[in-house]
Amino acid sequence: MRDDTIAAFLDQLAARVPAPGGGATSALHAAQAAALLAMVARYSDGPRYDAEVMSRIVAEADALLQDALALAEADADAFGAVAQAYGLPRETEQEMATRSA
Repeated sequence: MRDDTIAAFLDQLAARVPAPGGGATSALHAAQAAALLAMVARYSDGPRYDAEVMSRIVAEADALLQDALALAEADADAFGAVAQAYGLPRETEQEMATRSA
């Protein structure tokens, strides 16, 4: 997901597949918000701004962006596994136990 184009992500989101879905999309929105915050802090480098504070904001926003991307990918992976489990047979006790696990 991290290396997909926006168009590729949207195609996957619109497809009849379980993931990516709402969780991954929400995490990507959080990543966008962090990126915008980092951009504003990088532009706030004039004499009326506290350089140390802006530097800290940039570092934290960049880290949040990476964390949000990782969460988007983890959500898509986890939901894909759940969807796969829903497709497992559940006729016997063993099949139900496997599906539940």
